Amino acid sequence: MKRRIIFMLFGLIFLVALIVVSAVFISKQREKATCTGVDVFFDEDEQFIPSKDIEYIVYNSVKNLKSRKLKTLNTEKIEANIEKLPWVKKAEVFIGYQKIDSKFFAGRLKVFIDQREPYFRVMHGEGGYYVDREGNKMPFSPINTAKVVVCSGWVTNEMIHGKLMEFINYINDDKFWKAQIEQIFVKPDGDLVLVPRLGGHLIEIGQVENLDKKFRNLMALYEDGFKDGGWEKYRKVSVKYNNLVVCTRK
Repeated sequence: MKRRIIFMLFGLIFLVALIVVSAVFISKQREKATCTGVDVFFDEDEQFIPSKDIEYIVYNSVKNLKSRKLKTLNTEKIEANIEKLPWVKKAEVFIGYQKIDSKFFAGRLKVFIDQREPYFRVMHGEGGYYVDREGNKMPFSPINTAKVVVCSGWVTNEMIHGKLMEFINYINDDKFWKAQIEQIFVKPDGDLVLVPRLGGHLIEIGQVENLDKKFRNLMALYEDGFKDGGWEKYRKVSVKYNNLVVCTRK
C-alpha cells in the first residue's frame, strides 16, 4: 500500500514537473515569436473603410513589422495611428499567437475596428462628406454609400451641431417621415426646404421650431388633401407659417 502511494506521489510530481517545463518552453518560444501579418475585423456589417487602408497604417506604424518580435510591438501606438482616420471611432489591436508546429510559435496582429456611423450626408459644390450623430465629419467612402438623408445649401458647422442635427433627430424618430424625406436644403436664413421621395412638390418647413405642430399640419394635408395622390398638382407646400398650410400649384 505504501509502495503504491509512493509511486502515485512520484507520478504526480513528474506530471507537475512536465507541465512546468512545457509552460516555460512555450513561454520562451512565444517570446521569440515574430509577426507574420495583420488581420482586420469590423464590428459593423456595413464597411466604409477598405481593409487595406488599415493594414497600410499598421505596417507604416512599425518598421519591418514581419520580422519584429511580437512582444516588442507597441499596440497602443498602432491604435492611436489608426484612430487618426476620420471614419475610425475606436481601434483595438491584439497580439494573436499561433502554433506552427510542435516546437515553434508565430503570430499575427488582430485589429478590431469600430467605425463611425453616418447619420446624414452633406453635398456641396466641391463634393461633400458624411456626419455622424456627434457631428464628426467623414469623407465619402470609396467602397460604400450610406442610405441617409442628404443635406445641401448653406450647411454651416453651427447648423450641423445645432438646428440641422435637431431637425434630423426629429424626423428620424418618426418612421414615416424618415422614409419620406429624401433631401434637406438649408437656405441662407436657416429656413429648411424638404424634398420628399413621393410627390413632385417641395415642403417648406421654415425655421426649426414648433416642429410638432408643423408636421401635424403636414400629415393632415397628406391624409385628407392628398389622399388620392393630389400632391402631384402642387409645386410647393409650406407649413412655415403659424397654423397655416399654403399650397402652390405648378
